[in-house]
Amino acid sequence: MTIELHQNRPPAYRDELPSSLADINAEHLNGLVDRLLVDEAAAGQSRIHGPGLVVWITGLSGAGKTTVAGLLAPCFQEAGRPCVTLDGDHLRALLRNELGLETGHDREQRLTLARLYGRLCQAVATRGCDVLCATVSMFHDVRAWNRAHIPNYLEVYLRVPLDELRRRDPKGLYARSAAGEVAGMVGVEVPAEEPSRPDLVIDHHPDRTPAVTAHDIWRTIRERHAARG
Repeated sequence: MTIELHQNRPPAYRDELPSSLADINAEHLNGLVDRLLVDEAAAGQSRIHGPGLVVWITGLSGAGKTTVAGLLAPCFQEAGRPCVTLDGDHLRALLRNELGLETGHDREQRLTLARLYGRLCQAVATRGCDVLCATVSMFHDVRAWNRAHIPNYLEVYLRVPLDELRRRDPKGLYARSAAGEVAGMVGVEVPAEEPSRPDLVIDHHPDRTPAVTAHDIWRTIRERHAARG
């Protein structure tokens, strides 16, 4: 499901907007979750009995996270499981449009955002929806929080060499970083806190397509579900 930001009637949680990411409270969080679930409810998808699955797809910029998440979403829909797909760009837009917050790219802002993503995923899953979250968010303590607080959590690491990421460079960020136009590029100027124990690591290979990666993740999800009965 693609996030759509609805701008008609202002919800009640906008009465007192936060002045920063650190000021987002439970009411704001629940309001954001309501927005994320608008289209899922309109489509008449029934909720799962119990908490949903959170698939946290991480990797550096250009690793293919959002593409893979987009290919995975139909698998959930065909299986009759309501699913919300999130990525960093959509979530930043959600915060800007719903709460009037502009988000920066320094370490503290990125860490605060990553923590918020985890809380959003947990809250959506609690309402009986699966979540596909495609995010860099390379912080050990964020992933540790996710494992401790999200019952059905699957961490997938798309590990791609830096040379290949520079070759792909879909957003032009690596070129801009090399030209000094972008500061604090994770994996280039800022060391990445790579996952220490992801549930699934998918390494780059020239013959590996995003569709194959999505298939492998879906197979892991089905095997895990079968093992749990």
